[in-house]
Amino acid sequence: MYPQEIVLPMKEELTENGFSELLTSDAVETQLKKQGTTLIMINSVCGCSAGSARPGVLMAVANSKNKPDFLTTSFAGFDIDAVNTLRQHLRPFPPSSPSIALFKDGQLVSVSGERMKMDGFVELSAIVTHPDHVGKGYAKQLISHAVNNIFNEGRTAFLHVAETNTGAIRLYEKSGFKTRRKMSFWNITT
Repeated sequence: MYPQEIVLPMKEELTENGFSELLTSDAVETQLKKQGTTLIMINSVCGCSAGSARPGVLMAVANSKNKPDFLTTSFAGFDIDAVNTLRQHLRPFPPSSPSIALFKDGQLVSVSGERMKMDGFVELSAIVTHPDHVGKGYAKQLISHAVNNIFNEGRTAFLHVAETNTGAIRLYEKSGFKTRRKMSFWNITT
């Protein structure tokens, strides 16, 4: 667990701008039972969260025509039970901090996160939209938010996608991504 002297100012960056904290597992479950749209940012102490995710989510919400009904946040490594419960609701998608998820009437609509960071590069990860909500612009908004934050850090965004996921490829190309190379992946099971 991180010391509160470090975490509290980082939490305040969001709570002073209208985000409510989800501090417990019960608070997460109660929030996700509410009707309407809930944006949840899983916050963290890492540099990517401080340098881009928190400022970026604030900018994205401020500039969005369609704002979520509820803006909420939990802090990885601090609000441990709440984050573990959130991650259960994000399954089967891998945990990532920072990450942003959008729920509608308790159902996960779309989620995105960041994973690998290398010199000058940041990988976008787990950009997913529920099949019932494809084509409504949710993933596009999350991608735009994430890419703008990465660019503001002076870095380059990258991602990978299965060649068979043609819908995602079209979305990524419309968002400015270009295929750099084809790669092979193997799924090894025991």
